[in-house]
Amino acid sequence: MKQTIWTFSGVVLLLIISIYLASNGRSESTVMGVEDKRLLRVESKKIELADRYIRIQKFTGLIEPSRKSTMGFEVLGSVEKVQVEEGDRVQKNQELAKLDTDQIEAQLLEAQADLKIAEGELKRAENKYKRIQFLKESGSSSVQDLEDASQVKLKARGRKEMLEARIRVISEDIRKSTIFAPFDGVVIERHVDEGTLAGIGTVALTLMATDRLEARIGIPRQSAQDLEVGQLYPLMTQKGEEIEARLRAILPVIDKMTQTQEIWFDIDDPESVVAGQVIHIQLSRSENQRGVWLPRTSLEAGIRGLWTVYSTQSTDEKDPLTGDPVVVLEKRPIRIIHSHAEEVFVSGAIETGMSIITTGIQKLSPGQHVVTDQL
Repeated sequence: MKQTIWTFSGVVLLLIISIYLASNGRSESTVMGVEDKRLLRVESKKIELADRYIRIQKFTGLIEPSRKSTMGFEVLGSVEKVQVEEGDRVQKNQELAKLDTDQIEAQLLEAQADLKIAEGELKRAENKYKRIQFLKESGSSSVQDLEDASQVKLKARGRKEMLEARIRVISEDIRKSTIFAPFDGVVIERHVDEGTLAGIGTVALTLMATDRLEARIGIPRQSAQDLEVGQLYPLMTQKGEEIEARLRAILPVIDKMTQTQEIWFDIDDPESVVAGQVIHIQLSRSENQRGVWLPRTSLEAGIRGLWTVYSTQSTDEKDPLTGDPVVVLEKRPIRIIHSHAEEVFVSGAIETGMSIITTGIQKLSPGQHVVTDQL
């Protein structure tokens, strides 16, 4: 009897376990089946074509000093002293460098001494001429004596004038032996040291003005025609800092290499930038072209240099999990007209009212069913 009871209990236990496993298996398969039907969710944008767009372009230039001077000696000589270093600020007419002028100053002293002798000789010659002229009038001297005295006087005057001219030349050479600052500024380069033999025209120092800076930027002629001299325009540094600058000039020359026209801006706040810094200007221009702006993330490279986007077509299906409408994807060829930052203006096989996928296109393919979130 006990054996029968144990046998019956074992059968019941096995039956309960079988029922549990069967129900658990059905539950898991049901979940897996739902998960298998889960659709990819992507973002889309309903587009509206426009007949024109604003073309935004950025042009690059440099900050430059309003004045920059390379200075050298105009006479030959040995450099006696250089009184400034690179980075030193100087004032107008400040002495910057000087040649050894001992020899030339000695020549000046010699010429000045000769001039005093010549002045004495001229004075004596003039007195003698006056005396002989008086004697001739009284009949005590001949015409020949008067002519001889006149020649001596002329020679004495010529020698005096020659020495005066020589003194002026030597004095000018002494002046040219010293370099003075032509304007307030900063020494940015020093090319010579003491003891260097400097030839005529040898560059000794480079000086840059700091009172005013300017920006020089090359832009297309068509863009330059939209600007107005005297107006303020925002410029941008590489760090994204905005500064105001006044348009001073549009040069009436087209660069042969770049086919651009240079524009010059005066920087109102010279402390905000430094010479040599890269600067940008962003200009906008309205262009007649039908198309639409899309994010770069919506484009996929096509063949032969073209691009494609994914548009959506409605279906009768619903997402089994969310109940959202299901759409099917279709590829459409487009071409890029203009790009700016993270957006592109495109035209092609697209129409107003279409929904275009904007993200996650690397996971998509034509004919795929997806669920979209409309932006």
